[in-house]
This record gives sequence, C-alpha cells and structure tokens, in this order.
Amino acid sequence: MRDRLSIFARRLIPGAFLFLAACAREEFPQTMIEPVTEYGRLQTALWATVTWWTVGIMVVVFGALIYILIRYRERPDSPEPKPIYGSTKLEIAWTVIPALIILFIAVPTIRAIFATQAEAPEDAVIIEAIGHQWW
Repeated sequence: MRDRLSIFARRLIPGAFLFLAACAREEFPQTMIEPVTEYGRLQTALWATVTWWTVGIMVVVFGALIYILIRYRERPDSPEPKPIYGSTKLEIAWTVIPALIILFIAVPTIRAIFATQAEAPEDAVIIEAIGHQWW
C-alpha cells in the first residue's frame, strides 16, 4: 500500500506543479475569456450563445423531470395507472422542439463559419507556415 502511495505522490506532485505553471498569467496569457482578435471574439460569442442555449435547455429538462418525479410518484393508496398508447400532439412536439433548438444553434454557427472563411482584405499580411514533422 505504501509503495502505491509513493508512486501516486511522485506523479501527483509534478502534475500539480505543471498545472499551476500553466495557469500563470504572463505577458501572453492563453485565454478564451479575453479574445484580442476578431476571430477570437467571434468564437467566444458563438461559444457563449451555444452555452446559454444549452443551460436553458438543461434547466427546462431538469425542471420538467423533477416535476414529473414528484407529481407522478407512486403512492400507497393510488390506483393502477391506465396505459396510454401514443399521442400525436406529443410526438409532433418532441420532434419540432429539438428541430427548433438545432435551428437556433445552427444559425449563429453558420454565420460564424462564413465570417471566418471570408477573403482577406487587400492590405492583409500573408504568413506562410510549412510543417515538416512527418514529411
């Protein structure tokens, strides 16, 4: 047991130092929270949009789940529930709502894709980089 603990400690301590070193804010911090380019601002705005849509959906789904779990839980004096076979309105709703959610996420994503793939202006600096690692 002690040998396993020492192996764990030998891996944990250097890993913790590497993690803390990566969090250092020097002259050039690597952060998504403060973008400095138009491309970075566009990506951050898209990320925020998708994240907030996802959080909103999660709140609605978990709220509905908690309501259903509490409202329709089994009680000792409750009768046997009647089976329900299909509901066209419900099936249409759970088909249309996800399609609308995908549409609300797809529109800003497609706009961002077209904005990042636009032609460079005439006065743009052109940088050519060639990688030869596996050449």
